[in-house]
Amino acid sequence: MKKFKYFTIFTITLTALIFSYKYQFRMKNIQTTWQTYEQKNNKVEKHNSTKSELKLARVLPEVKRAPAATKAAKKKEIKRIVSGTHKDQKAYSIMNTPSKEWKDKYAESKLQFYPEGTKLLIKHKLSLLDISKKGARHLEKIVVNVIKEGHPPTSFEAFVDSQTGEQIKAWNRTHHENVNKTLFIKKL
Repeated sequence: MKKFKYFTIFTITLTALIFSYKYQFRMKNIQTTWQTYEQKNNKVEKHNSTKSELKLARVLPEVKRAPAATKAAKKKEIKRIVSGTHKDQKAYSIMNTPSKEWKDKYAESKLQFYPEGTKLLIKHKLSLLDISKKGARHLEKIVVNVIKEGHPPTSFEAFVDSQTGEQIKAWNRTHHENVNKTLFIKKL
């Protein structure tokens, strides 16, 4: 009986340690996908988002389930998705070239309109090639969360030019409201 008691305590402790390790690993992956840009002393500072910033922006972890028997896929080179309405997709001229600094340029252009201390959390979703009658354009799809001191966080999705960091289109603008976490029950 005593051995069973020790075995049960050992199993419960081991299970708790495994789940806490997996949770910490998942939070590290979420933090590396978001980047924070903050304007301080007329300069834009860039760093990976912290847990407190993600909590302020109300960014919840994305839980992706996969079958237990499959191996995790290796990260591949980013491929661009082709979209657009041009009939002959093989004959088009490309209007821009992708740049590595597009995210920095975008953050600088947005932060100039916000007060000091505002933070932009940017997550890159996908890269695409938009084809139209004028030609093809490299675009990036991103999610942006804006944190201003004393204000609830806001977020939106946008298409950004891969070369200049110019915002082409924005949608899904969300204004989060501060709601008390208490439950009100109306008496009849």
